[in-house]
Amino acid sequence: MEPRSVLVTGGGGFIGKHLRPLLERQGLNVVSLDYSPAQPGCDPTCYQCDVADSQQVEAIFQTHRFEAVIHLASILPTASRQDPHKATKVNITGSLNLLEAARRFHVKRMIYASSVSVYGTQPASSCVSENQPPAPEDVYGAAKRYVELVGEAYQLNFGVEFLALRIAMVVGPGTISATSPWRNQIFEYLGGAQQKEVLIPYREDEVLPLVHVEDIAAMLASVALAKGASSTVYNSFAESVIARELKNEVESLNPNIRVSLGTASVSGGPRIIDSSRFARDFGLVSVPLRERLRRAIRDR
Repeated sequence: MEPRSVLVTGGGGFIGKHLRPLLERQGLNVVSLDYSPAQPGCDPTCYQCDVADSQQVEAIFQTHRFEAVIHLASILPTASRQDPHKATKVNITGSLNLLEAARRFHVKRMIYASSVSVYGTQPASSCVSENQPPAPEDVYGAAKRYVELVGEAYQLNFGVEFLALRIAMVVGPGTISATSPWRNQIFEYLGGAQQKEVLIPYREDEVLPLVHVEDIAAMLASVALAKGASSTVYNSFAESVIARELKNEVESLNPNIRVSLGTASVSGGPRIIDSSRFARDFGLVSVPLRERLRRAIRDR
């Protein structure tokens, strides 16, 4: 029997690079697309594609028969603020192109990488569940919420199963971030013997809602394989970590690393996130961040 095919948009990105091999290990035939050219050695099912170009998207759907789409491709928050027109074109028009292709080509399910940005800034002590009314504060968060609403409409009207995973602050190795390099540095530097400095820009008492990229990949893969879901919206896992304690943990694991803290506050999203709905529906649990940091040393 031919394996089921899944399309991963943004497959060359931070989450996509961790997700594709996980899906393949679970027996799925994975096709990926990304705005950037395919890397050398990538197989022919890695396409360069602009999701905002409906003709490029349709050509891929004509070539392959997909059972599910995992939509990761997005212009991220900082770039969205710098170029809101481009962000709207990619984040909204691109998502609509994929939903339309899913409808026309009878794709069973679309899984959307949304964001906790849909909630807007919340009080530091508030534990936010999916019942919290959305209140996005910028172009990025508003686009994420818009796509959630359109996806739910496509499910209601056209039968395309839609599920949005509202993702917290992702950390882990394997990315180069111009705006938040500390998210990968705290893992990639741990196993080294050289002196390294890391700047976490948040004030020492700030609470950071962190989730490891491998946990996000596992969540997305479990949804792709699930028979169904009780909801269209789920919060991702997120461990609320005090910046000062994260600094102390990293420095204690490797004395060669010096972590500096800044003065920024978390804004545009909650600090404490209730992910019990996902754990209950899909039977998955996250790996504690402390264990992830220790694994970063062992796996070096």
